[in-house]
Amino acid sequence: MGPVCMARNDDFRDSLTSLPSRGRLERSLNRRCGRRIGGSVVPRGDTVVLVDVVGLKAVNRSRGFLAGDDLIRRVARRLVRLSRGVALVGRLGGDEFLVVFRPRHAVMAERFAAAVAHPSRNPAVRVATTTIRKGDTARRLIARLDAVLRETRDEAASSATRLDDQPPGPE
Repeated sequence: MGPVCMARNDDFRDSLTSLPSRGRLERSLNRRCGRRIGGSVVPRGDTVVLVDVVGLKAVNRSRGFLAGDDLIRRVARRLVRLSRGVALVGRLGGDEFLVVFRPRHAVMAERFAAAVAHPSRNPAVRVATTTIRKGDTARRLIARLDAVLRETRDEAASSATRLDDQPPGPE
């Protein structure tokens, strides 16, 4: 396999988890936001869940990067298992994952977010959930979800926030 093929493959798969990478997630989200790609428009309304692993830096400092990598792989496997094969699960990078459910799986997306953020889960995670809205792009969605998680970074316990319950902020 030549260098061009390797670069293209790396753009679509996270090397640590083998999940779709940020590049693939952004392409998929842009299609799902209803942007014209290849002459077709994909319907809006997917549920997007951002999952942030709590304490990864502490694990890396106290037990080493191999332990941190193992933690990320365990979280990735848990997210795939809990999504039951009906969602796109990918790694944004670092300690963040993105899970995208189609509109017909909205109820499952809510159950998924609650299960992932349950306080009994180890490692603890913070979860933010929203629905794709008119005018969204991948970057806007990720920024909106990340802004909520940044506000709760100091919380040690697992938590879940649904953005659609809050008034829309500036985009």
